[in-house]
Amino acid sequence: MRLRFFIPVIVFFLLGNSCSRKAQVKSTELSHQFLATAPVDSATYKILQPYKEKLDKEMNEVVSYCDEALSKDVPEGALGDFVSDCLFLKAKGYLGVEGNKIDAVLLNNGGLRVSLPQGDITKGKIFELMPFDNELVLVELSGKKFYEMLVFISEKGGMPVSGIRMEINSKKKPVNVKVNGNDLDTNKVYNVISSDYLSEGGDNMEFFKNALKRKYLKITLRDAILEYCRELKKQNKTINVKTDGRVSFSK
Repeated sequence: MRLRFFIPVIVFFLLGNSCSRKAQVKSTELSHQFLATAPVDSATYKILQPYKEKLDKEMNEVVSYCDEALSKDVPEGALGDFVSDCLFLKAKGYLGVEGNKIDAVLLNNGGLRVSLPQGDITKGKIFELMPFDNELVLVELSGKKFYEMLVFISEKGGMPVSGIRMEINSKKKPVNVKVNGNDLDTNKVYNVISSDYLSEGGDNMEFFKNALKRKYLKITLRDAILEYCRELKKQNKTINVKTDGRVSFSK
């Protein structure tokens, strides 16, 4: 059993909680916080101390370096750009030839739980950014449903995306849309990378429910981000992100 799942099981056993899938999804962050804040003289702390040391060592691994702090924002934020672009690139690699069909990535700001600070980025910080075990999914949408997605983004005042450039007009409608550099074509089929939660209609994303196809990549967003960060480190590259106006308000 992998450590990140083993520790939460101990914590939930001691706290008397159930082991439902929902509880397990939330347990990684909870266990890390619990182990870090448990009273020094508590019996529970003494039991968990050996596991805390292992967890701390794992979570303190430096996976990359961030040149500037990244935070989320609307209509566009550097943190959303970084995560979306990262998942676009990683999903293409996971899918091989099929990855060439990817047109865009859509995430939600609510799924980005913390900002990334300037300086060393640890594995623990990526867990804080993405504490849930949501998986990458490739969703095939009709052109009309893809347009509905763009309308949804506009009504929200902007969301984290990759592969899309668009403006939001005063009526909260998408205008001047480009998808991978091409004009929007509502007669075309589009392939979008998102999370399993969102792709199944979470956060009111009803347009995903009528997907033509849905393919689960069987890897979490968090693991994809960790892989990307480690790859940057191996190449002696840092996380360096500047917003590029991919989503903006029309003048």
